[in-house]
Amino acid sequence: MSDLQVAEKQTSIMERGTMSAASVLAHVAKVQGLMKDLLHEGEHYGKIPGTDKPTLLKAGAEKLSFTFRLLPKFRTTVRELQNGHREVEMVCELWHESGVFAGEGVGSCSTMESKYRYRNIADFEDTGEPIPADSKEHKAEYRKQGFGMKKIAGQWAWVKYQDAARQENPDIADVYNTVLKMAKKRALVDATITACAASDIFTQDMEEGHEEEMKDVTPAKAEPVAATPISVARDTVQAVYRSCRDSKVFLDVELKAMVDEATKHKDDLPSLKHLAETWAKDMAARSTPIDNSKLPFDGKAS
Repeated sequence: MSDLQVAEKQTSIMERGTMSAASVLAHVAKVQGLMKDLLHEGEHYGKIPGTDKPTLLKAGAEKLSFTFRLLPKFRTTVRELQNGHREVEMVCELWHESGVFAGEGVGSCSTMESKYRYRNIADFEDTGEPIPADSKEHKAEYRKQGFGMKKIAGQWAWVKYQDAARQENPDIADVYNTVLKMAKKRALVDATITACAASDIFTQDMEEGHEEEMKDVTPAKAEPVAATPISVARDTVQAVYRSCRDSKVFLDVELKAMVDEATKHKDDLPSLKHLAETWAKDMAARSTPIDNSKLPFDGKAS
């Protein structure tokens, strides 16, 4: 077989395994629908001051994995360090129940991390000031000045540490299992975000010490409403429409017609599915941007 034939065969295989634009958008809409209807803030994800995306927690990763039928397999490496310390690195592979590999993530944890290495955390006082917007970005600089975030009576506060002295943990072996579980959790969350293509929705970035404290956040929340086929179809149509609008390859009048069609068939499941598929295919077939000066919702499209 010539190199050209091999290349053509590989391309054919890749094309057969490629998801359509509508399928990708439907997947994104499903993750967003789960976040809205099934994932609860403080239990499945949390919001940390200074971050612009919610942080996926272990319970949320488990629910997403269950929803998409992803089964974890773990590989563990333990490195012994000086003075009884150890570092655990864990790789989490996620496999679909059909046997297809979906993705993997990595997580590590060490007893050298300050929350495990030291005891007797320094005294502090609440400044009474709001947490700076750049507290996450400039964490190191603030800590050098003695400032940082700490949870007090269930609320995040901006504190001033009075004493920087710390004592080595004399019972470091007591946290071996904690470090192992933390590495496993980090690997699972990383793998779930990767396998579900959800990095534009969630982050795994954690402020030091917040991973365990986040479990205590219990904000008031409305009763969840279960997702239905029609609600998922509507979310998919909206997602495809936004992609069509942002692609700049449609006339204003075409976008306005899309809105009218979606509104007309908002309660018709087959029609909504057909609209999403048709629009996605039409968008994929176009390549030349169109200069539109007005959005379709201003009522002036001609």
